[in-house]
Amino acid sequence: MDNLLYKLKFIYSRYLIIALGSIIGFSLLNIYFFQTQLIPLEDFFYEFLMPLLLPVIPLIFWLRPCRKLLKLEQKNGRDLFNLYVLLAYFAILFPFFLSQKYIRDAVGKLTKLPSINQIDKTHLTKFYHISHIYLDKAHSNIRFVSKISGKNNANLTFTAYVAVPIYEYPIPPPLWASLPTRESTHSDGPLLSNIPLNYFVPKAWLGWQRSLRIRNRQPDAVKDSVFRSFIKETYLNFKNDKIYGFDYLQKAGLSKENENFNLGIRNVYYAKKPIILIPKYNLFEKRGDVYLLCTILSFCIGSIIWFLILIPVKLKEDKLAS
Repeated sequence: MDNLLYKLKFIYSRYLIIALGSIIGFSLLNIYFFQTQLIPLEDFFYEFLMPLLLPVIPLIFWLRPCRKLLKLEQKNGRDLFNLYVLLAYFAILFPFFLSQKYIRDAVGKLTKLPSINQIDKTHLTKFYHISHIYLDKAHSNIRFVSKISGKNNANLTFTAYVAVPIYEYPIPPPLWASLPTRESTHSDGPLLSNIPLNYFVPKAWLGWQRSLRIRNRQPDAVKDSVFRSFIKETYLNFKNDKIYGFDYLQKAGLSKENENFNLGIRNVYYAKKPIILIPKYNLFEKRGDVYLLCTILSFCIGSIIWFLILIPVKLKEDKLAS
């Protein structure tokens, strides 16, 4: 029992401090600086790169020296404690990743607007609920992107990024040219004369996307055929998808996906910083619940496993005495 208490006090406690300190500490930075965009940073850095690198230094310089307390040397002279440190790293890594995805989906203010025309570009919030909305699918902007990924470039992914103009009422954008002033009397109906001219320039776009992954090690003719089929299926799916029915809209962050939506929009519109809103079909009150549950479970499982593999290891009594 004494040995177990020593392990808890001198070794396992350090693991817990590193794990909780890294996850909670960085999560607070993410909430107050990155999610508010006080420090504009692409999603990749705070969702993947920083969680990947942040635990490394404390594990190496604070947990790794604990190897002198444990009898983990093999007959060939190699020390197994490096393997323990590696397992601790992965035990921290998974809940770290998941916690940042939870923050991305759960942290932020919900703004309720009667119309998309009321959106304030100078004081954007993260989540929106808009009462009156019309999605002009007929004048959407689409961009197809292919990406190679995986070990030895094994995967090829096709993605369609569709930016749908959001209006308050179903009035077609081609009428722009026939409306030189707000009080124009040359419109085709009385409704148009009561709507501001800037209505016809989209205040925001809805982001719709579909992806298909295939093996990259296929003949070019096969990949070309799959891509053409993907284009046809995408157009068909987009045509038949009603899109409406979402519970709320989430403003896209700084990411490659957002950049691809923007590039599609700029082919048609001159928009320096277009607002992309992603439809969310789950209840706003339950946003991020899955990531939160997975974060807690992965942290508990990883911590329990690391503790269990630590129990059978013997301590060096001479080191404890010193």
